[in-house]
Amino acid sequence: MSRTLGSGPRVSAGLPCHAEPDRWFDREDRSVALRGCLACPVRGWCAREALRTRASWGMWAGVWIDGQHRDAIGYLRSVAAAPPTPVVLHRPNGMVDKVAPQRRYASASPQALIAARSSGHCEVMLDGCRYSGDVLLSRVTGCPDPDLPTAAHGFLACPPCQSRLEQPARIAVRELGYRLHSPTEALTAPFYWRQSGWAILDPGGQRHASIGARHRRAS
Repeated sequence: MSRTLGSGPRVSAGLPCHAEPDRWFDREDRSVALRGCLACPVRGWCAREALRTRASWGMWAGVWIDGQHRDAIGYLRSVAAAPPTPVVLHRPNGMVDKVAPQRRYASASPQALIAARSSGHCEVMLDGCRYSGDVLLSRVTGCPDPDLPTAAHGFLACPPCQSRLEQPARIAVRELGYRLHSPTEALTAPFYWRQSGWAILDPGGQRHASIGARHRRAS
């Protein structure tokens, strides 16, 4: 089904949520819906629609709404904000990063920026993930979670993913950017985001694609 709502874009029947709409309302298994939303070309418009219609249930723009619209407003507003146009930067070591211009977040705490970046979902998504961002973790060894200096120094995880990250023998936490030796590494070390690709996490709560990251996914 294709339709045009108000002044918004034409919504194509080829979008994942139109192909399998029931998955966008399945509380127990949100993986397909979340991945579809994160890759959707009209994600920002969808978030604005959720705000306009006061949606109270289902996956909207990558934000799970579980009966209470007000609980999702902050996440939806973050997604709805149009992102700046990215530019490509070439590093001296041959790596290339796609980086967006910095925004100003004078009044937002690192914890709030991380919550907005993640839309309240786990940012690790290992096997057995519950998809919920219940636990704030630091990327820096020895850095207490409440004292994160910037949004690049921490991430949200669900309890099962946290448990696996605390068992280094089971997952290469340093190779994947989940644990770092120094706070300064947080601004440059790629993070394997949601098992879908490498990203640079910036201090302002944004995520930028890291092209040509010299890391490999651990099995």
